Amino acid sequence: MEIYFSASLIGKEKYLKEYRTIINIVKRLKHKIFYEHIISRNWQEVEKLTKKQHEKDFQRTRNQIKNSDLMIIEATYPSIGVGHMMTIGLEMFKPVKYPVFQEHCLRLFV
Repeated sequence: MEIYFSASLIGKEKYLKEYRTIINIVKRLKHKIFYEHIISRNWQEVEKLTKKQHEKDFQRTRNQIKNSDLMIIEATYPSIGVGHMMTIGLEMFKPVKYPVFQEHCLRLFV
């Protein structure tokens, strides 16, 4: 299964541990997960992208969502961008799951 993961780049400063937990669980289950766009960059780098670079990034993201079987949205930290990615996935009829951390336990909800 291929999974697209989205989460706030600004929120990563506070929730990186949770992001990595989700990614590692998916990997342990032997699924492919698109997550590099979250882990390998920060919001300051994204702000410096040119219009052309943003367009290329957006097309890559749309293709990853299109090729995914489902999306996992980590929405603990509010983000318009994450909401936009979720909307794109829903328009493509992709199932969307969101994790909730409760007392040292990770649960996925629809």
